[in-house]
Amino acid sequence: MFTTGLLDLHGRLFERQPRPVTDPGFGSYWTVNLSAPPGTKRPRKRGRQIKEGPDGSPLPPKKRGRPRKSPLDNDQLYSLLDEDDECRHGLNGVPISSSNLLNLDEWTPESEDLKDKQEFDDIQNNAYISEVECESEEELIHPMDRRNSLAASGLSAYHPSRTPQTWSLPPFSTIRNCDNSIDSLQAELSALRHQSADAISLSLRLSDQVIQAQADASRTRDTLRIVQQRLDEETRRRSELERILNDEEQKRIKAEEALNAFLACQIRTNKDNFPLTGTRQSLIEMTVPLGRPKIKTAFKNARSIGPLYTSGPVAIALDGNKIVTHLLVFTASLSLRIFEIPTTTASKKLVHPVRVISRAHEAPVHVCKADPTSTYLASGSADGVVKVWNIRSGYVTHVFKGHGGIVSALAFDYPQDMSSVARQQKMRLITGSVDTRLRIFDLTATSNSASSGKPEAVLEGHYSVPRGLDVSLDGKWLVSGGRDSVVLIWDLSSNQAPPKQSSERGKGKGKDRAFSPALIKTIPVLERIEALGILRPDEDLTGSSSGPDVIRFYTGGEKGVVRIWDGKDGNVLFSLGKEHTKVSDDQEEQRQIVDIMYVPTTSSVVSVHADQNIIFHSLSTQSLTRQLIGYNDEIVDTTFLSPAFISEEKERDSHLALATNSSLIRIYDTRTFDARLLDGHTDVVLALDQGANGRLLASGSKDCSARLWAPLEPKPKDPAVDWGYGCVGICEGHAESIGAISVSKKADDPGELNHPQFMFTASQDRTIKMWDLATIPLICEGDEPLRCKSLCTHKAHDKDINALDISPNGRFLVSGSQDRTAKIFSIEYIAGSGGSAPRGELKLIGTCKGHKRGVWTVRFSRAERILATGSGDKTVKLWSLDDYSCLKTFEGHTNSVLRVDFLNVGTQIVSTSSDGLVKLWDIKAEECVATLDNHEDKVWALAVSDDERLIVSGAADSVVTFWEDCTEEQNEEKEAARANLVQKEQDFQNYLVLNDYRRAIQLALVMKQPGRLLSLFRDVQSDGADSASITGRLSVDEVIRTIGGSELAKLLRFARDWNTNAKTSRVAQAVLYAILKLRSVDDLMKAFGDEQDEAAFIGDPKPVSKPDSALKEFVDAFIPYTERHLSRVNKLIQDSYMVDYILGEMDDGIFDDMDVDAVAV
Repeated sequence: MFTTGLLDLHGRLFERQPRPVTDPGFGSYWTVNLSAPPGTKRPRKRGRQIKEGPDGSPLPPKKRGRPRKSPLDNDQLYSLLDEDDECRHGLNGVPISSSNLLNLDEWTPESEDLKDKQEFDDIQNNAYISEVECESEEELIHPMDRRNSLAASGLSAYHPSRTPQTWSLPPFSTIRNCDNSIDSLQAELSALRHQSADAISLSLRLSDQVIQAQADASRTRDTLRIVQQRLDEETRRRSELERILNDEEQKRIKAEEALNAFLACQIRTNKDNFPLTGTRQSLIEMTVPLGRPKIKTAFKNARSIGPLYTSGPVAIALDGNKIVTHLLVFTASLSLRIFEIPTTTASKKLVHPVRVISRAHEAPVHVCKADPTSTYLASGSADGVVKVWNIRSGYVTHVFKGHGGIVSALAFDYPQDMSSVARQQKMRLITGSVDTRLRIFDLTATSNSASSGKPEAVLEGHYSVPRGLDVSLDGKWLVSGGRDSVVLIWDLSSNQAPPKQSSERGKGKGKDRAFSPALIKTIPVLERIEALGILRPDEDLTGSSSGPDVIRFYTGGEKGVVRIWDGKDGNVLFSLGKEHTKVSDDQEEQRQIVDIMYVPTTSSVVSVHADQNIIFHSLSTQSLTRQLIGYNDEIVDTTFLSPAFISEEKERDSHLALATNSSLIRIYDTRTFDARLLDGHTDVVLALDQGANGRLLASGSKDCSARLWAPLEPKPKDPAVDWGYGCVGICEGHAESIGAISVSKKADDPGELNHPQFMFTASQDRTIKMWDLATIPLICEGDEPLRCKSLCTHKAHDKDINALDISPNGRFLVSGSQDRTAKIFSIEYIAGSGGSAPRGELKLIGTCKGHKRGVWTVRFSRAERILATGSGDKTVKLWSLDDYSCLKTFEGHTNSVLRVDFLNVGTQIVSTSSDGLVKLWDIKAEECVATLDNHEDKVWALAVSDDERLIVSGAADSVVTFWEDCTEEQNEEKEAARANLVQKEQDFQNYLVLNDYRRAIQLALVMKQPGRLLSLFRDVQSDGADSASITGRLSVDEVIRTIGGSELAKLLRFARDWNTNAKTSRVAQAVLYAILKLRSVDDLMKAFGDEQDEAAFIGDPKPVSKPDSALKEFVDAFIPYTERHLSRVNKLIQDSYMVDYILGEMDDGIFDDMDVDAVAV
């Protein structure tokens, strides 16, 4: 039975709350009171008007919720109970009457379980309860129905397995239930009530979150709508500005064209009546020429200057035309590699050694020497062992030990003079080591005596390491020189010693005369000798007589000069090269001679210096004939030069000057790469620039000075060989290193010489100096250089100045600094006349600000009034000279922009960067049209030729690249290739129309168009005109059967590529099947062999495999995809059987007994 506490009416389950103004909706809402006890009723609605009936009495309240059935009366209840005998008689056979039904106290305990079950069944079958007793909202819902209602909140719900039956029970007030049933029902109701409250709270929180999310989405949509409107407005504004800018540019171009035409007409008609001064003249000189040139889009690497020689020995051919490394090379890994010198033209193919001896010595080899007949090679190592090798066979003939340390010099004694034929012909080997002794070994002795390794004679006379040895042609004289600064002359024909008795081992075999060379003369040379050699007796030297008894030799050492000596008198005949007197110890060590080679056929000597320079000297003219620079180190700056007087256009930019990480300036002849070194600075040269017409060269160095260089006076005998530059002026006055220099390009005299007027230098002391060049000669005649006068000094920037440039008209100067600005100055120069001194002044007229890092380079345009700057912020900017505003910004480099210059009449820009790239920009389109890549380090140097067809770039990787304009050639090649392709495509279509499949297939193979060939085989296969054909047409089968070897290999490779795709695998399998049916395996092997021969004939750099390996690679690539396609087809067949089975089951076997062929249409 129920207690009164279950239906306690105190407290409220729902409470009305006012709705906040921030929440959408109207009115108020209800909240759940979680602290209300179980059984709390829902509050009745108050404040409503009570409706009255027709008789004036109040109407009963309307029923809410589910419609209720009217309660059953006792008669109906009895009629229902009569249907069940057990219910009517009870458990103990006691009949149920109205008194028993209304009086629960008469129930017996034995029927408690049955009554509980009956009560549960009645409740389960929706027995109705009076409205008065079910006022609470929770009691209006059945517990099982409550579970169903909570299923939407994620709670488990009860689902009845059968349709409920309708039962009627008497009111609960007349029924007394057991305590256990009441407790269980109360617990269940309490749990369900809590679950309902949790679900309602969760639903409310979710509703709040959804409302908040909708509000955020609405605000976001409004913001996006506003941003889109602003973006559209900005786009329209930008389009309008671009249109206005294009219109203004067209108007400006037309105005400039009209102005140029007008001024040119006025100047031609009356030049005296139309003087041009000041800004008007500057504007005329910097206007755009008529007509827009074509954009340059392609530059090719025409040639380059790279490291030629870094260190090690050098050998020269007998004719003096080739300088190569040793034919026999001893490596640091103690191996001997024998190379065959190529006799064909130069190529980039790698030359492989013809023989390799893995361990030639037990220690590193320091010296080696070949005999005059090129049959033997002697090598001396650091462990004092000398080996003699047979060059052709590669084996050791002699091994000599016993040296007191490192072997330092070697020489062969093999008389070649006809006068020595009567004498005994012997081949001897003379060695020198760090023990200062010279040893002479006999190479023609018997094997027993040679195996002992004892020298014939040991010569003592040097007090330091001997470095040079040589024997005269007649084998009479031996000349030795070393680091003791003396040269010794020995007579090898002297046999004045008494006969020497043989040893006990040789007793009875006779007596041998001892070999004892005599020291004839000692000559002090006053420098450490590193190389020495004897000249031929018939060598014609100026100021010296020739003859068989004359001894003339050459020496080279620490002073870097080749000296020619008279052996009898001990005097110097002449010297080759310039002796450096005032140099530091490091420079002296770099410029010393490490080796000298004598070339009798050309009457010249070749000296190899420690700074990787190779110099050719002529003995007959006693002059320098050629110089090769082996290694340039880090290239800092470069500029073009024109040393000859400009008489023809081809003489322009004939030479190139380089500033490297050295105090020497390199000047190259751009045609022959012959080089000269300019010696004058005492520290590293940082900046270079050319004067008017490229004749004058200016350089700035870390020694705080600037120098001016002019070409030497050409000699009429051979001006192509006797050329060079000499210092004609020195500018001193800066307190720090000079990092930028610029010479005026406009000449003061429009005559032939075009003498420059002034020069500017910028230093790390943050000042700019102006120098007068009026007295500087344009030809170096060997006089002392002049001291230039400084006209003015201007404090320009707050940090180091990196770049300078003078405008083409010579009226403006721009400077770039690490303070992230570029400043423009007005130049005022008044030349001296009538005894008055020249005057110069700088005035700041504008500052260009906008770079985020230091400015590395600046350059005026030669065609328009604009300025280009490059900065460490990876950008190139264009500035207007009218208002000094930034016009355009070019971005594309991945590191600092180091150099920039204008190209193509000011319509393009070329820039270099620390990323190792050279980029070409189109100013109008604001895009990069070409990227040139041949460097691996920072590109510091950039120069553009006068005709703008050649660009030179130099980088820190010691590589100078000449980029040649090939835009027209590339366009012509593209046009020719396009026309050829169109012609071949038309021919291919014609062959298909005419059914000429042979030519069509061959043409497709030649054009390397597998797509067209695939379409051809697909069409032939789909047509199936010839049923007896393998491919679909007999003519195609005949083509496959008779096709050439290399073409068959190409067809097989195309089929391999087609087989990788499921869509084209059917054609590939058909082609392969036709080839295997119509051709033999030998034909396939021959096809790949012919392909290899064809690639070798045309010089294709792409490697081609050998025939057997190529066929294996083809098969290995074809099989996996074929297996994949086979498995795919098998799976499709199995799936088709499954489909047939399903269809057969769906029609219930109607068509099983019918003939499929009979019903097929």
